Amino acid sequence: MGGELKEKVAQGVAWSMAEKIGSMLLAMAVRLVILRLLTRDILGFMSIPSAVVTVLLVIVDSGFSQSLVRHKGPSQSDYKSVFLFNIAVSAVLYGVLVALAPLRQVRAEAPARDGAVRVQSDGDGPDFEFL
Repeated sequence: MGGELKEKVAQGVAWSMAEKIGSMLLAMAVRLVILRLLTRDILGFMSIPSAVVTVLLVIVDSGFSQSLVRHKGPSQSDYKSVFLFNIAVSAVLYGVLVALAPLRQVRAEAPARDGAVRVQSDGDGPDFEFL
């Protein structure tokens, strides 16, 4: 029994690490392509919202998904609660981000790029192709 548990834990850790590393490699590849396509001023304009969106994604996750994985025998109600909580937090943070986007555009003096922050934050991470 103990050996089986160790094997399952090791497998879980390996899959989690593979997912994180794969995600980071994909993000790095996308950033390298973006670096080649964008000019310096546009890249600078988009880097701050990218950092903000990344921080907001961490807040949205808030550890509930991980606690659900670690919980012994989670019920359907647990899954539904975590899902609805993540959706609610995402909606609130997206609303705040959209509401504050015009203030950033005025401060950055870049009205020609209307909606860039809104479009950038509507997916599961920074998204630059909709400029």
